[in-house]
Amino acid sequence: MHRSEAERLEAAWKAFSGRDGGEGWRVIPLAVRGSPVLLAGRYFPSGEEAVLIGFRTTPLPSPTTLPQGIGFTGMLARNACLPAPCVVLARRPHASLEMFTMMAADIVTMLDRHADATEKDLLHLFLGRIRGWQEFMERGGMPVLGPDAEAGLAGELVVLRHLIEAGLSVRRVLEAWQGPQRGLHDFALGSGAIEVKATMAAHGFPARVQSLDQFDETLRSPLFCCAVRFAESAEGATLPDHIRRVDDLLGPDSVARGLFETRLIQAGYLAATAERYTRRFRLVDMRVLQVAGDFPRLTASMVPAGVARARYDVDLDLITLDDVGLCEALGLLEGEQPWNCWNS
Repeated sequence: MHRSEAERLEAAWKAFSGRDGGEGWRVIPLAVRGSPVLLAGRYFPSGEEAVLIGFRTTPLPSPTTLPQGIGFTGMLARNACLPAPCVVLARRPHASLEMFTMMAADIVTMLDRHADATEKDLLHLFLGRIRGWQEFMERGGMPVLGPDAEAGLAGELVVLRHLIEAGLSVRRVLEAWQGPQRGLHDFALGSGAIEVKATMAAHGFPARVQSLDQFDETLRSPLFCCAVRFAESAEGATLPDHIRRVDDLLGPDSVARGLFETRLIQAGYLAATAERYTRRFRLVDMRVLQVAGDFPRLTASMVPAGVARARYDVDLDLITLDDVGLCEALGLLEGEQPWNCWNS
């Protein structure tokens, strides 16, 4: 899908190469189902590549609220040559055409996939997706996650799936998922949170704690650490497999599916490079430990005055606290309900 969309965009942009004839838009309609209007084009005389999304019935946002990123710019276009007022995503001069094409193809694919949604929802999805790419590029824009980040994302996806299967609504879980946005905790639920730590180690469970705040239960309470242990096995699931398992639970809600796709981009995962993820993760066990009492941690109140920041490692296998389980954790976070919790 992404390759075909990229090829179509490249062909459309190439059709205008070398054109002159004054200032203005040169556009080609893209054959995408439903609404909104979708165009590929260039603005001359500068000639940078662009994707234009026209909305006939939905008011466009203020130009000052449009995302601006490394390699792209957002703007509005209202012109007699255009079939509708448009939000424009354009490549910045000298920016990578390969990365911009990948981004534009992803957005075209998303709009096609959710073509049956309302214009209002599509505008929301479109702007959210651009902001996701903005964060991705600001972090360096590496097309493939490193091994630790890959395992970490797989761990968050396992917990995300378990939360949905336990009975939390899809949108509730996706909005709570803060890990891809570099939130303090991976899932923020009510006044509390769940921090996910994943490992491939057969012995020991090394977990990197990113700050003095991450395991400080005075900032969010109750606070839980969910320890997800994987083994690399032919019987396991690749990272794209884990993504598909979550996707299967999202149902017909296009806004939720669009939010999930955006979170993946924010986490550094690009669907266009899915075939490069070949490691298979088999879930060995998942423990939920409450961060309280004897849970080992460093917080701002525990370190000497003058220590402003710290990162440290904890071996979760050396913690003798009981596994409270996901159901009990959800009861404390969300209130007692008939949660459906199991390990799979």
